Amino acid sequence: MLPYNERLWGVPASEITTDWCDRFVPMPTLEDVAAGAVGLDRNPMGYNAKFYYPRLGIGELSKSLQRRVRRLVFNQAPLHVDLQHRRIEFENSSVTYDVLINTAPLPKWLDLLGRIA
Repeated sequence: MLPYNERLWGVPASEITTDWCDRFVPMPTLEDVAAGAVGLDRNPMGYNAKFYYPRLGIGELSKSLQRRVRRLVFNQAPLHVDLQHRRIEFENSSVTYDVLINTAPLPKWLDLLGRIA
């Protein structure tokens, strides 16, 4: 989970502490714990208390996305993004795109665009 959390928070994992997770980890009362232990679902807790998985597994999400896109690039870090020409430069190749979904932290994104973060 280290690469994921570094991308999510935009800082090195060594700077991430458990305090950062407080808002994501529900703190049940003793009564909630006792009710859950005997099968009573009184108050679903957390922002993702209910999540429906695809019938054939969570991998179906990425498979569905793959069927709907022209081309996916894996295991390559972009070196530069040219918004004007809709082009992404990699170490040994480049690709054009119609739609680009950016998930990089803002400082990294600005760096990829050639702007000072």
